[in-house]
Amino acid sequence: MPVSLIHAMSPMPASALESMAMRYAGLPQVDSELAIDRHALAAIRERRIDDLVFWQRVRFQARLLRAVEQRKAATALEHTELNG
Repeated sequence: MPVSLIHAMSPMPASALESMAMRYAGLPQVDSELAIDRHALAAIRERRIDDLVFWQRVRFQARLLRAVEQRKAATALEHTELNG
C-alpha cells in the first residue's frame, strides 16, 4: 500500500497500522528495518511528524509480532522434542 494512500486516511485506523505491521513482520528483520527506516527518513525530510510516528509504531508492532512468532516456533520445537 503506497504511503500516500495510508496517510490520506484521517485519522489513521488501527487496522492500517496492524496490516502494515503484519506485512513488515513477515519480511526478514534486516529488510523490514531498512524499509521502515526509508519511510521514517522520508517523513523526517518532509517534516511529516504524524507519518514518522506511524512508521515508529509499525516498527514496534512488527518487532512484537516477530517476537511472538519466534516464541511460538521455539515452544512448538520444544514440545516436539519432548514428545518426539
